[in-house]
Amino acid sequence: MSNESALKAKLKIQLYADTLLIAESNNTELWQNIFAAIQSGGISLEDKQSKNKPDTSEGIETPKGKINGIQGFAHEVGITEEDIIGACSPSLEPPYLHLDEHYWESLRKNTPPRGPSAIAPVPLAATLLSMWFKYSGIDGNPSVRQCHDVLKTIKVQDKNAARSLKNSNWLQKRPNGIVINPSLRSKAVQIAKAYCTRKSPSDLD
Repeated sequence: MSNESALKAKLKIQLYADTLLIAESNNTELWQNIFAAIQSGGISLEDKQSKNKPDTSEGIETPKGKINGIQGFAHEVGITEEDIIGACSPSLEPPYLHLDEHYWESLRKNTPPRGPSAIAPVPLAATLLSMWFKYSGIDGNPSVRQCHDVLKTIKVQDKNAARSLKNSNWLQKRPNGIVINPSLRSKAVQIAKAYCTRKSPSDLD
């Protein structure tokens, strides 16, 4: 191929894990940055300065479409971005989520007050925060204190947080925060969707 033909070619970045295509992009600026980084053997000063900044761009093109924080969150829960924003108003600043008292009241009415199907306040906050941290790029895992901060947005307290977390088998408390049990992630998604759609979890089976 001549140099002139190469310049006219449509450039595309593709990210593979072995032979599996994970993501791809035709973004010219992204291609130039990656090319410059390869040539320099490292990353640019601009990249270092923005390394820990949240991605506020439109997102990177994947085989399933463009994904950014709220889009990814909504996609996993199985609802629209508007539904996610209305239910928990995700933010990149603490407390990261602002719940809605009407949605919380609906969840309480649609679930038993105790027993294996009950959903206590802190586990709900931990579930939503864990998902949001994953898609927004916020560092670390949510702490119990951060869960309480989220509950303060609807003036709710959970005086038995330790016990309610222990009884929530879809969550795992670790020294570095609360995580969703990978083998029970579908249950976590079901609970998040029940809150965001104001429906009973049993109706979403």
